[in-house]
Amino acid sequence: MKLRHILLLAALCPVVAAQAASTTDMLAQLETAVANEDEKAAQDLWQRLAPEFDHLSRADQGRYLVVQGLIQEDILRDINSADQSFNRVISLLDPAPKPTQALADAYYERAYIKYIRTNNTAEYCPDREKAVALTRTLNTRNKLPKYLTALSFCYSDSPAHLQQGLSLLNEALTLAESMQLVPSERGLIYNATAILYRKNQLYSQAYEYSELAYQQWKSIGALPSMDTQQHNLLANAIGMGDLDKAELHGKELFALADAAPQYKDFRFFANFDTGLVAFARNDLPRAIHLFEEARREEKSTEESAFVAANRAQLAAAYFLHGDLDAAFREAAAVTQLPGYPSLDPDQKQWVQALQQYSSKHPMQAMQGLFSLYRAQQKKQWEFLANSTLDHALRHNIRIQNYEKQLLENQVQIQQLKLDAQQRQQEASRLYLVLAAVVAISLALLAWILWRSRRRFRTQAQTDSLTGIANRRHFLDRAQEVARKNRHQPETASVLVLDIDYFKLINDAHGHQAGDAAIRHVATHANACLRDGDVFGRIGGEEFAALLPATEDSTAWTVAERIRQVIEQTPLNHHGEQIHLTVSIGLMSGTLSSDNIENLMQCADKVMYRAKNAGRNRSLIHADQFPATGVAGSAVG
Repeated sequence: MKLRHILLLAALCPVVAAQAASTTDMLAQLETAVANEDEKAAQDLWQRLAPEFDHLSRADQGRYLVVQGLIQEDILRDINSADQSFNRVISLLDPAPKPTQALADAYYERAYIKYIRTNNTAEYCPDREKAVALTRTLNTRNKLPKYLTALSFCYSDSPAHLQQGLSLLNEALTLAESMQLVPSERGLIYNATAILYRKNQLYSQAYEYSELAYQQWKSIGALPSMDTQQHNLLANAIGMGDLDKAELHGKELFALADAAPQYKDFRFFANFDTGLVAFARNDLPRAIHLFEEARREEKSTEESAFVAANRAQLAAAYFLHGDLDAAFREAAAVTQLPGYPSLDPDQKQWVQALQQYSSKHPMQAMQGLFSLYRAQQKKQWEFLANSTLDHALRHNIRIQNYEKQLLENQVQIQQLKLDAQQRQQEASRLYLVLAAVVAISLALLAWILWRSRRRFRTQAQTDSLTGIANRRHFLDRAQEVARKNRHQPETASVLVLDIDYFKLINDAHGHQAGDAAIRHVATHANACLRDGDVFGRIGGEEFAALLPATEDSTAWTVAERIRQVIEQTPLNHHGEQIHLTVSIGLMSGTLSSDNIENLMQCADKVMYRAKNAGRNRSLIHADQFPATGVAGSAVG
């Protein structure tokens, strides 16, 4: 009897082993099908493996549930079921002593669902941190770049965290280059970099990286990612103040919506984003129409935070257009939406102010708006060095709006005074106090913004790296000098100087050393100039100086003094001596408003002659003055 049992078990063992091997192979095939976006094969293998789930090991059950969640999310569009699958993986594998990649994948995918639902870093970032920690421990290199990229979004909330986010992205990009990742994965890294820059108001850099990400996804025809990048490019263009460029991206969004009707939420974002452009242009009727169209498309998207953002923008557009009842209704509706808690704090403050205003609490509304202003002012202070003329222009618009509002409130105050005469003395006194508080608050805000605008205009004239005039301000000051002397034209000289072998300095010592070299040259060159001379940075490592009432011989002496000082004063960078030289071109001529650019161009050409002649020298447009000691030092 025992012998028969032994023989029976021996006969069954190969069958059991074959079944185990078969289910393991099917699970690997299922993972490959999902990774390759083969929807038909993925669903077929998923259904065939379902009856075998209880026979899988715990680790393989986790792998199966991860793939199941991806199918539910990406193919079946059932985000709730997908969330349940990822939660099952975490419940199943988190208590286990040995980490698995399936657990890391589940944390990563659950974080994305939390992002879609809340857009709140406090909700989804802990899961991303766990996904990265587990993947690092397991050294799963093929997934680590994507997980690092996702985690970098968690460091976009403040300038203090910007460097941490960029460090994660640098690590991801290094891995991507060593592993020769596909365009879609490189696009994720570029996109994350763009978002970090945009969240910190560095819109030009954000636009550049969004364009890089878009080109990666366009090369493989990834329509959803292309649509996302057009959305980001439009937002960055608005931040840069380039509304014409933003309009072009709005047209691209509508073109994608027409070309890919299977992606239902494309049209929602096309209307919402283009509405933001119209709102920025102060074309309120068009903005309202587009936001209303986006409202009709709300059910096509699961991104509740953007649905709430669209409603908040619509309420603002109604208010500014003068339709107060519609604005109040929309503000009340926004607070009932699932995405309201995830609204940008500024938008949420605006919605709350509208509700307070509609509830006859104008003082609270004004306090809310003042708090909003203080929060925005803090952001501006943190990045004052990166401020541009666009900030001043936007401040102009704000001041105009506040002045308009102040005028409207003054009219209302007069009406209140007239009405108060027909009421009891106590009611009249209350209305007058309220009107005075509102008028004083608005006047204070307008005064603060006026001072802020002047400060930003000054910053827009200064090169943030060196503290000297930027190109635009250099030309403005040169024109001012020319205008002062237009009745008595005089000879002036223009110097153009360029740091020699600047690229080699960057390559050998790093970009921080390159920045230090630019500041070093700017400081020493400026010290060699007179009080009435005009000096500015006109390019990367290129500077220009205008020497009014200066003949070419005197100007050449000044140029040589600058060149020699820089040559003899090496840059001390982190204890390392870096020897710098410059090449200088000089042009003299009659100074007028019409020929400043011409003098600069001629000086620039002479500067390149100095470069070609061996660098570390000063050349003049006419015969060269004797260059003592130059020949032996024309290297660097």
